[in-house]
Amino acid sequence: RETKDYIYNKSYLSEHKSKMVFRGAMPSWDNTARKAYKGANVYKGLTPETFYIWLHDIMLESKSIHTEAENIVFVNAWNEWAEGCHLEPDMKYGYANLDAVKRAIMDSR
Repeated sequence: RETKDYIYNKSYLSEHKSKMVFRGAMPSWDNTARKAYKGANVYKGLTPETFYIWLHDIMLESKSIHTEAENIVFVNAWNEWAEGCHLEPDMKYGYANLDAVKRAIMDSR
């Protein structure tokens, strides 16, 4: 799945019918290691910058629709290495995903 359009078209902000919505963002995803022959999903093109955009946008939305106590967003994942989804520093991006979280928090204040 090519994610460039998903990010820049803000498809992660799809409409919902529920009054209570808690969105999430992820820095990357590739679960072919676990589901190579059935149902694998790969999000190509995610970078720390696209992760920042996604996370920042959902933080702003959450802030606008929730009370302070309900202002929650989720991040997948701290260390899902088997799915290629992790915030922990790595050889490719170093601390960039953690920095993206910090910037999103600071910029959404």
